[in-house]
Formats: sequence, structure tokens, C-alpha cells
Amino acid sequence: MTDVPPLWLRLPPGFQPIEAEGLALIRNWAPDGASPLDSVAQQGAFYMALGLHRDPPAGVTSSLLTLAATATIARDARQAASRALLAREASPSWSAATKSMVDVCGGVPAAMVTGTLRLADGANSAVAQASCFFLYPGSGLLMTATLSSADLQNAASYADIFGGIVSTLSFEEPHPTPAPSRPNSRLSELLT
Repeated sequence: MTDVPPLWLRLPPGFQPIEAEGLALIRNWAPDGASPLDSVAQQGAFYMALGLHRDPPAGVTSSLLTLAATATIARDARQAASRALLAREASPSWSAATKSMVDVCGGVPAAMVTGTLRLADGANSAVAQASCFFLYPGSGLLMTATLSSADLQNAASYADIFGGIVSTLSFEEPHPTPAPSRPNSRLSELLT
């Protein structure tokens, strides 16, 4: 999608954004891994980040964070979020675990849902997924943030991680906080 309005977030440790150049490297070195990411990008994702997480029995598990924008005729933020939630609930591949209305980006109504999405790949596979739907003010775009992982046993942990990421969403570029000033030492006070 083109002309996506600015949206900022803070990634937790273990996450790495996947830029266009990075996707090209994946295509060259691991073509099987690039195909699913290309599919995600073709579905409207304008941002992707790969998360790697320690899991003692498995060693490392992964998750994929995506941001997508879809044009919508809804102009009421609560209505747009609710409609997106209802559409997700209507999917026969979706089994919800939790759903709630929350505020993001300083007061914009959003719908959050966690659950399991069964994949139509014939292998009876599924992914744990957490999603947040909200209307970008003044744009007519429904934003969808999603965290997915094949690690179903730790679905609740991924939901917590996702909640933390969603809490950092912002429509305005964050300003770096200045380093705290160091108090003058007693010695420097005596010398001046």
C-alpha cells in the first residue's frame, strides 16, 4: 500500500525490522523463507519485524510482527475497530481466546483480539495470533497490527509482548529523552 501515514512503535529486545534490502537477502540465501514474507507483504503489510525468543526446550522460537493498512469507509474510530473485530470473529479459521476494546496512540479506540488461526495449508497447522485494529485519524485507513507465532504453547506470552508493543504506538515521532544531567561533584563546586 502506498501513502501510509506515519506510525511509530518501539520494538522490544529480540525483534529486528525486515526492510526491503533484508527481504532481498532472505530471497537470495533462503528462498523458502522469503516466500511467506512476500505473501505477507502482498496482503498489505507495510512493516514487518522478526522476533526471536528463547525457549529452553526448543532453543529459539520466532514471531512475526506486521503492520497493515486497509482503506475503509468507516469514519467513526470505535465503529471501524468493532467492524474489524466482527470480521475476524466471522472467519471460520479463527478461534478467539480474548477480545477487548482499548485505546491506542493517546485515546484512539481500538479492538484487540488474541487467539488461534488455523492455516489452510492442508497440514492442519495453526498459529497463535494477537491483533489490534484502529482507524488512523483523518485518513480513512484501518490499521492492523498483528503478532503471529507457530509456538502455540507460549501464546499468552506472545499476547503480553504484543500488548507492550501496542502500548508504544504513536502517530507522532517520539523525541529522544535527554540523558539526566549529572550532579556536580562537591570537588567541582569547590574549584569554581
